[in-house]
Amino acid sequence: MHKVGVVGIGFGLGVHVPAFRLDSRCEVAAICASTTERAAKAAAKAGISKACGDWRELVSDPGIDIVSIATPAGAQFGIAKAALEAGKHVFLEKPVAPTEEEGRELVKLAEESDLRTTLDFEFVETPGWPELKQALDSGELGELRIVNVDWQVNSHAIQNGFFDSWKLRPDLDGGVLNLFGTHTFHYLEWLFGPISGLRAHLPGLPGLPAEVEALALLQVEFKNGARGAISLSSASFQGNGHRLEVYGSGGSARLNNSTTDYIRGFELEIGNARTGERRNVDLPGDEDLQRDGRIAPVSRMVRRFVDAIENNRECSPNVVAGWRVQRWIDGARASAKTGEWVTLH
Repeated sequence: MHKVGVVGIGFGLGVHVPAFRLDSRCEVAAICASTTERAAKAAAKAGISKACGDWRELVSDPGIDIVSIATPAGAQFGIAKAALEAGKHVFLEKPVAPTEEEGRELVKLAEESDLRTTLDFEFVETPGWPELKQALDSGELGELRIVNVDWQVNSHAIQNGFFDSWKLRPDLDGGVLNLFGTHTFHYLEWLFGPISGLRAHLPGLPGLPAEVEALALLQVEFKNGARGAISLSSASFQGNGHRLEVYGSGGSARLNNSTTDYIRGFELEIGNARTGERRNVDLPGDEDLQRDGRIAPVSRMVRRFVDAIENNRECSPNVVAGWRVQRWIDGARASAKTGEWVTLH
Protein backbone atom coordinates (compact mmCIF):
# COMPACT_ATOMS: atom_id res chain seq x y z
CA MET A 1 0.00 0.00 0.00
CA HIS A 2 1.37 3.39 -1.01
CA LYS A 3 0.91 6.02 1.71
CA VAL A 4 0.10 9.41 0.24
CA GLY A 5 0.49 12.83 1.85
CA VAL A 6 -1.44 15.67 0.19
CA VAL A 7 -0.28 19.28 0.56
CA GLY A 8 -3.12 21.73 0.00
CA ILE A 9 -6.76 21.71 1.05
CA GLY A 10 -8.30 23.48 -1.94
CA PHE A 11 -7.70 21.53 -5.13
CA GLY A 12 -5.76 19.02 -3.03
CA LEU A 13 -8.72 18.13 -0.82
CA GLY A 14 -11.27 18.45 -3.61
CA VAL A 15 -9.49 16.54 -6.38
CA HIS A 16 -6.18 14.95 -5.34
CA VAL A 17 -7.60 13.13 -2.31
CA PRO A 18 -10.54 11.47 -4.13
CA ALA A 19 -8.37 10.75 -7.19
CA PHE A 20 -5.80 8.83 -5.12
CA ARG A 21 -8.57 7.07 -3.25
CA LEU A 22 -9.90 5.68 -6.53
CA ASP A 23 -6.71 3.61 -6.76
CA SER A 24 -6.92 0.69 -4.31
CA ARG A 25 -3.13 0.60 -4.08
CA CYS A 26 -3.07 3.99 -2.34
CA GLU A 27 -4.03 5.29 1.09
CA VAL A 28 -4.25 9.03 1.75
CA ALA A 29 -2.51 9.02 5.12
CA ALA A 30 -1.88 12.73 5.74
CA ILE A 31 -2.99 16.16 4.65
CA CYS A 32 -1.31 19.53 5.11
CA ALA A 33 -2.67 23.07 5.26
CA SER A 34 -1.21 26.45 6.16
CA THR A 35 -2.15 25.95 9.84
CA THR A 36 -2.65 22.93 12.07
CA GLU A 37 -6.22 24.02 12.78
CA ARG A 38 -7.16 24.20 9.10
CA ALA A 39 -5.45 20.88 8.43
CA ALA A 40 -7.28 19.21 11.33
CA LYS A 41 -10.65 20.39 10.02
CA ALA A 42 -9.84 19.12 6.53
CA ALA A 43 -8.60 15.79 7.88
CA ALA A 44 -11.74 15.32 9.96
CA LYS A 45 -13.94 16.17 6.98
CA ALA A 46 -12.16 13.73 4.69
CA GLY A 47 -11.44 10.98 7.22
CA ILE A 48 -7.65 11.33 7.02
CA SER A 49 -5.68 10.19 10.04
CA LYS A 50 -2.85 12.75 10.11
CA ALA A 51 -3.07 16.55 9.86
CA CYS A 52 -0.04 18.82 9.42
CA GLY A 53 0.24 22.57 9.67
CA ASP A 54 3.71 22.59 8.09
CA TRP A 55 4.57 20.77 4.87
CA ARG A 56 8.03 19.97 6.26
CA GLU A 57 6.43 17.68 8.82
CA LEU A 58 4.57 15.79 6.11
CA VAL A 59 7.58 15.53 3.77
CA SER A 60 9.86 14.24 6.55
CA ASP A 61 7.38 11.58 7.71
CA PRO A 62 9.04 8.20 6.99
CA GLY A 63 5.59 6.63 6.63
CA ILE A 64 4.76 8.73 3.55
CA ASP A 65 5.79 7.30 0.17
CA ILE A 66 4.14 9.80 -2.18
CA VAL A 67 3.81 13.56 -1.77
CA SER A 68 0.97 15.08 -3.77
CA ILE A 69 1.23 18.87 -4.08
CA ALA A 70 -1.66 21.23 -4.82
CA THR A 71 -0.24 24.68 -4.07
CA PRO A 72 0.71 27.72 -6.17
CA ALA A 73 3.93 27.31 -8.14
CA GLY A 74 5.92 29.54 -5.81
CA ALA A 75 5.29 27.21 -2.88
CA GLN A 76 5.32 23.99 -4.89
CA PHE A 77 8.96 24.22 -5.92
CA GLY A 78 10.33 24.13 -2.36
CA ILE A 79 7.99 21.32 -1.34
CA ALA A 80 8.81 19.20 -4.39
CA LYS A 81 12.55 19.77 -3.95
CA ALA A 82 12.40 18.70 -0.29
CA ALA A 83 10.22 15.69 -1.11
CA LEU A 84 12.61 14.42 -3.77
CA GLU A 85 15.56 14.96 -1.43
CA ALA A 86 13.66 12.94 1.19
CA GLY A 87 13.19 10.04 -1.24
CA LYS A 88 9.49 10.54 -2.00
CA HIS A 89 7.73 10.13 -5.31
CA VAL A 90 5.98 13.38 -6.24
CA PHE A 91 2.69 14.28 -7.93
CA LEU A 92 2.79 17.96 -8.94
CA GLU A 93 0.45 20.60 -10.25
CA LYS A 94 1.37 22.88 -13.11
CA PRO A 95 3.42 24.97 -13.61
CA VAL A 96 6.24 22.80 -12.37
CA ALA A 97 8.13 25.76 -10.87
CA PRO A 98 8.23 29.56 -11.02
CA THR A 99 11.09 29.57 -13.54
CA GLU A 100 12.74 27.21 -15.98
CA GLU A 101 15.93 27.23 -13.86
CA GLU A 102 14.04 25.88 -10.85
CA GLY A 103 12.23 23.42 -13.09
CA ARG A 104 15.59 22.15 -14.32
CA GLU A 105 16.69 21.72 -10.70
CA LEU A 106 13.71 19.42 -10.07
CA VAL A 107 14.56 17.45 -13.23
CA LYS A 108 18.13 16.95 -12.00
CA LEU A 109 16.94 15.82 -8.55
CA ALA A 110 14.43 13.36 -10.00
CA GLU A 111 16.97 11.88 -12.39
CA GLU A 112 19.65 11.51 -9.74
CA SER A 113 17.29 9.95 -7.19
CA ASP A 114 15.50 7.67 -9.70
CA LEU A 115 12.16 8.70 -8.22
CA ARG A 116 8.91 8.93 -10.16
CA THR A 117 7.23 12.26 -10.83
CA THR A 118 4.18 13.35 -12.79
CA LEU A 119 2.35 16.59 -13.50
CA ASP A 120 -1.38 17.24 -13.63
CA PHE A 121 -1.76 17.98 -17.34
CA GLU A 122 -5.25 16.55 -17.24
CA PHE A 123 -6.69 17.53 -20.62
CA VAL A 124 -4.92 14.66 -22.37
CA GLU A 125 -6.85 12.31 -20.04
CA THR A 126 -10.20 13.94 -20.88
CA PRO A 127 -12.69 12.44 -23.39
CA GLY A 128 -12.19 13.97 -26.81
CA TRP A 129 -8.46 14.55 -26.55
CA PRO A 130 -7.27 10.92 -26.96
CA GLU A 131 -9.76 10.50 -29.81
CA LEU A 132 -8.33 13.56 -31.58
CA LYS A 133 -4.81 12.23 -31.14
CA GLN A 134 -5.88 8.90 -32.62
CA ALA A 135 -7.30 10.69 -35.68
CA LEU A 136 -4.06 12.63 -36.10
CA ASP A 137 -1.81 9.59 -35.61
CA SER A 138 -3.86 7.55 -38.11
CA GLY A 139 -3.32 10.15 -40.82
CA GLU A 140 -7.04 10.84 -41.15
CA LEU A 141 -6.46 14.61 -41.28
CA GLY A 142 -3.51 14.40 -43.64
CA GLU A 143 -0.56 16.75 -43.35
CA LEU A 144 -0.99 19.22 -40.50
CA ARG A 145 -1.25 22.86 -41.61
CA ILE A 146 -3.00 25.12 -39.12
CA VAL A 147 -3.82 24.90 -35.39
CA ASN A 148 -5.97 27.44 -33.55
CA VAL A 149 -6.63 27.57 -29.80
CA ASP A 150 -9.35 29.89 -28.50
CA TRP A 151 -9.87 29.68 -24.73
CA GLN A 152 -12.21 32.44 -23.54
CA VAL A 153 -13.68 32.28 -20.03
CA ASN A 154 -14.44 34.61 -17.13
CA SER A 155 -12.52 33.41 -14.10
CA HIS A 156 -13.86 33.44 -10.56
CA ALA A 157 -11.13 35.88 -9.54
CA ILE A 158 -11.94 38.33 -12.34
CA GLN A 159 -15.67 38.03 -11.82
CA ASN A 160 -15.35 38.85 -8.13
CA GLY A 161 -12.64 41.47 -8.42
CA PHE A 162 -9.99 39.46 -6.57
CA PHE A 163 -7.20 41.28 -8.34
CA ASP A 164 -4.67 40.40 -5.66
CA SER A 165 -5.21 36.67 -6.30
CA TRP A 166 -2.07 34.79 -7.30
CA LYS A 167 -4.08 33.26 -10.16
CA LEU A 168 -4.13 36.62 -11.95
CA ARG A 169 -0.61 37.85 -11.32
CA PRO A 170 2.69 36.72 -12.86
CA ASP A 171 4.58 38.36 -10.00
CA LEU A 172 2.83 35.85 -7.71
CA ASP A 173 3.58 32.92 -10.06
CA GLY A 174 0.15 33.03 -11.67
CA GLY A 175 -1.48 34.82 -14.59
CA VAL A 176 -3.22 33.40 -17.63
CA LEU A 177 -0.02 31.88 -19.04
CA ASN A 178 0.64 29.88 -15.89
CA LEU A 179 -2.98 28.77 -15.56
CA PHE A 180 -4.05 28.18 -19.18
CA GLY A 181 -0.81 28.45 -21.11
CA THR A 182 0.83 25.55 -19.29
CA HIS A 183 -1.99 23.21 -20.31
CA THR A 184 -1.98 24.61 -23.85
CA PHE A 185 1.74 24.17 -24.50
CA HIS A 186 1.61 20.64 -23.11
CA TYR A 187 -1.35 19.43 -25.13
CA LEU A 188 -0.18 21.12 -28.33
CA GLU A 189 3.12 19.25 -28.24
CA TRP A 190 1.38 16.03 -27.13
CA LEU A 191 -0.93 16.23 -30.14
CA PHE A 192 1.20 17.81 -32.85
CA GLY A 193 4.84 17.36 -31.90
CA PRO A 194 7.47 19.88 -30.81
CA ILE A 195 6.91 23.61 -31.10
CA SER A 196 9.86 25.29 -32.80
CA GLY A 197 9.17 28.92 -31.92
CA LEU A 198 6.68 31.56 -30.84
CA ARG A 199 5.88 35.22 -30.57
CA ALA A 200 3.68 36.52 -27.72
CA HIS A 201 1.71 39.62 -26.83
CA LEU A 202 0.44 40.11 -23.27
CA PRO A 203 -1.66 43.27 -23.36
CA GLY A 204 -3.33 44.76 -20.34
CA LEU A 205 -7.10 45.13 -20.39
CA PRO A 206 -9.28 48.18 -19.63
CA GLY A 207 -10.52 48.29 -16.06
CA LEU A 208 -7.98 45.77 -14.74
CA PRO A 209 -4.86 46.58 -12.69
CA ALA A 210 -1.63 46.68 -14.68
CA GLU A 211 -0.19 43.73 -12.75
CA VAL A 212 -3.06 41.44 -13.81
CA GLU A 213 -2.28 39.08 -16.71
CA ALA A 214 -5.67 38.02 -18.13
CA LEU A 215 -5.00 37.89 -21.89
CA ALA A 216 -2.31 36.15 -23.93
CA LEU A 217 -2.08 36.25 -27.74
CA LEU A 218 0.52 34.01 -29.36
CA GLN A 219 1.76 32.84 -32.74
CA VAL A 220 3.44 29.43 -32.83
CA GLU A 221 5.28 27.30 -35.34
CA PHE A 222 5.80 23.56 -35.09
CA LYS A 223 8.86 21.62 -36.21
CA ASN A 224 6.68 19.81 -38.77
CA GLY A 225 5.99 23.15 -40.47
CA ALA A 226 2.47 23.75 -39.18
CA ARG A 227 1.46 27.20 -37.94
CA GLY A 228 -0.80 28.14 -35.07
CA ALA A 229 -2.54 30.96 -33.24
CA ILE A 230 -3.43 30.96 -29.54
CA SER A 231 -5.81 33.29 -27.70
CA LEU A 232 -6.15 32.76 -23.95
CA SER A 233 -8.37 34.90 -21.74
CA SER A 234 -9.60 34.67 -18.17
CA ALA A 235 -11.57 37.92 -18.50
CA SER A 236 -14.15 37.08 -21.20
CA PHE A 237 -17.66 37.48 -19.77
CA GLN A 238 -19.86 34.71 -21.19
CA GLY A 239 -16.91 33.60 -23.30
CA ASN A 240 -17.14 30.81 -25.85
CA GLY A 241 -15.28 28.33 -23.64
CA HIS A 242 -12.36 26.27 -24.91
CA ARG A 243 -11.91 25.41 -28.56
CA LEU A 244 -9.13 23.71 -30.49
CA GLU A 245 -9.32 23.74 -34.30
CA VAL A 246 -7.06 21.63 -36.51
CA TYR A 247 -6.75 21.96 -40.28
CA GLY A 248 -4.85 19.43 -42.38
CA SER A 249 -4.51 18.52 -46.05
CA GLY A 250 -7.00 15.68 -45.64
CA GLY A 251 -9.53 17.12 -43.24
CA SER A 252 -10.21 19.17 -40.15
CA ALA A 253 -11.17 18.69 -36.51
CA ARG A 254 -12.88 20.83 -33.92
CA LEU A 255 -12.65 19.97 -30.22
CA ASN A 256 -14.92 22.32 -28.34
CA ASN A 257 -16.28 22.83 -24.84
CA SER A 258 -18.74 25.72 -24.69
CA THR A 259 -19.97 24.87 -21.18
CA THR A 260 -18.89 26.52 -17.95
CA ASP A 261 -17.37 23.22 -16.77
CA TYR A 262 -13.57 23.28 -16.89
CA ILE A 263 -13.27 19.65 -18.03
CA ARG A 264 -16.65 18.12 -18.84
CA GLY A 265 -18.49 18.95 -22.03
CA PHE A 266 -15.96 18.58 -24.85
CA GLU A 267 -17.35 17.57 -28.24
CA LEU A 268 -15.25 16.39 -31.17
CA GLU A 269 -16.17 16.89 -34.82
CA ILE A 270 -14.02 15.65 -37.70
CA GLY A 271 -14.37 16.69 -41.34
CA ASN A 272 -13.21 14.86 -44.46
CA ALA A 273 -11.71 17.09 -47.17
CA ARG A 274 -12.41 14.58 -49.96
CA THR A 275 -16.10 13.97 -49.26
CA GLY A 276 -16.93 17.26 -47.54
CA GLU A 277 -18.69 15.33 -44.78
CA ARG A 278 -18.39 16.02 -41.07
CA ARG A 279 -18.96 13.52 -38.28
CA ASN A 280 -19.45 13.83 -34.55
CA VAL A 281 -17.22 11.41 -32.65
CA ASP A 282 -18.87 9.39 -29.88
CA LEU A 283 -17.04 10.04 -26.64
CA PRO A 284 -17.18 8.13 -23.34
CA GLY A 285 -19.35 9.65 -20.63
CA ASP A 286 -18.32 10.82 -17.19
CA GLU A 287 -18.03 8.09 -14.58
CA ASP A 288 -19.84 10.12 -11.92
CA LEU A 289 -21.72 13.30 -12.80
CA GLN A 290 -22.16 14.14 -9.13
CA ARG A 291 -18.45 14.64 -8.55
CA ASP A 292 -16.02 17.31 -9.67
CA GLY A 293 -15.30 16.61 -13.33
CA ARG A 294 -11.55 16.92 -12.77
CA ILE A 295 -11.42 13.88 -10.48
CA ALA A 296 -11.81 11.31 -13.27
CA PRO A 297 -8.93 12.51 -15.48
CA VAL A 298 -6.67 13.07 -12.47
CA SER A 299 -7.46 9.55 -11.23
CA ARG A 300 -6.29 8.17 -14.58
CA MET A 301 -3.03 10.07 -14.15
CA VAL A 302 -2.71 8.68 -10.62
CA ARG A 303 -3.18 5.15 -11.92
CA ARG A 304 -0.43 5.57 -14.50
CA PHE A 305 1.80 7.24 -11.90
CA VAL A 306 1.43 4.34 -9.46
CA ASP A 307 2.02 1.85 -12.29
CA ALA A 308 5.30 3.64 -13.01
CA ILE A 309 6.32 3.49 -9.34
CA GLU A 310 5.58 -0.22 -9.08
CA ASN A 311 7.28 -1.11 -12.38
CA ASN A 312 10.23 1.25 -11.87
CA ARG A 313 9.72 3.03 -15.17
CA GLU A 314 9.32 6.63 -16.23
CA CYS A 315 5.92 8.25 -15.99
CA SER A 316 4.63 10.63 -18.63
CA PRO A 317 4.23 13.55 -18.28
CA ASN A 318 6.95 14.00 -15.69
CA VAL A 319 9.04 16.94 -14.48
CA VAL A 320 10.97 16.91 -17.75
CA ALA A 321 7.74 17.69 -19.62
CA GLY A 322 6.86 20.28 -16.99
CA TRP A 323 10.27 21.91 -17.38
CA ARG A 324 9.86 22.10 -21.16
CA VAL A 325 6.45 23.76 -20.75
CA GLN A 326 7.94 26.24 -18.27
CA ARG A 327 10.64 27.09 -20.79
CA TRP A 328 7.92 28.07 -23.27
CA ILE A 329 6.09 30.09 -20.60
CA ASP A 330 9.28 31.98 -19.79
CA GLY A 331 9.93 32.35 -23.51
CA ALA A 332 6.47 33.79 -24.10
CA ARG A 333 6.96 36.40 -21.40
CA ALA A 334 10.37 37.30 -22.82
CA SER A 335 8.87 37.63 -26.30
CA ALA A 336 6.10 39.87 -24.99
CA LYS A 337 8.73 42.26 -23.63
CA THR A 338 10.86 42.42 -26.76
CA GLY A 339 8.38 41.66 -29.53
CA GLU A 340 10.84 39.13 -30.92
CA TRP A 341 10.42 35.55 -32.04
CA VAL A 342 11.62 33.02 -29.41
CA THR A 343 13.03 29.52 -29.89
CA LEU A 344 14.32 26.91 -27.46
CA HIS A 345 17.96 25.82 -27.51
